[in-house]
Amino acid sequence: MRIIYGHDYYDSALAWGQDDSIVFVRERDRIASYDDNRYSPITYPLGILGIRAKKNRSVDLIGNDWKDHTGVSHIAACCRVWVAGSQWNGLKISSTDNLGSITDQFIWAWSALEKWLQNHSVDIDPSIVSRYWYAPDRTLSVNCDWFGETPCNAAVISYMTAHGITLITNVREDTRSSHSHAYRINGDNLKDLEFYKACDAYSVFQKISQWQGGVLSGSGNPMVEITDNVVKAHKHGFDKWSFRRHPGDKK
Repeated sequence: MRIIYGHDYYDSALAWGQDDSIVFVRERDRIASYDDNRYSPITYPLGILGIRAKKNRSVDLIGNDWKDHTGVSHIAACCRVWVAGSQWNGLKISSTDNLGSITDQFIWAWSALEKWLQNHSVDIDPSIVSRYWYAPDRTLSVNCDWFGETPCNAAVISYMTAHGITLITNVREDTRSSHSHAYRINGDNLKDLEFYKACDAYSVFQKISQWQGGVLSGSGNPMVEITDNVVKAHKHGFDKWSFRRHPGDKK
């Protein structure tokens, strides 16, 4: 598979001998807003992360600040990634120290969250979930079932194939901001989300390659037209010496 535009961590899986007739064009500025997706099956993640510190009140860390004993303030956001028919949920935890310096950490596994909780001497507080009795079914408590790869349902797959989509990312940091309702389409920001913690470079590359060459190519969507002469020549097996004498040849 050949990738056009941008850079991401799974580019390291590119190797000679693969099928260059499969092309994935990453898009710089393709964003789907909430209004665009209002009636689509693509939904932003809604999670509840209830924590309880010793001698401290319980708090839902999703969207709410919590200050630890060192004075560092923490707040979490839900994030979701769709890649080639699979879906992952994750968390972004932003920590602000006394000097105002912010450090972001992405968590894509239950074991990583357990380690974070242990390091900050807090426990999961499941009782907070009861406060959200009015919330829709898609509001989930963040636990071991929150993380990991799950297959997309038929409606999501149909939506992605109909719109020529291979990759979608969303980080719901501020529910009052329109940015939190935005979905980046076919971007190159998986490395920024530290998604390599969830899926290694080779596996992501294989998923995208199979999706591009199998699902999307057979969905009736128009294939990407390559206009770059260098790419076209390489695709047909030519290189820069195909029509000229190599400097090492003397006749």
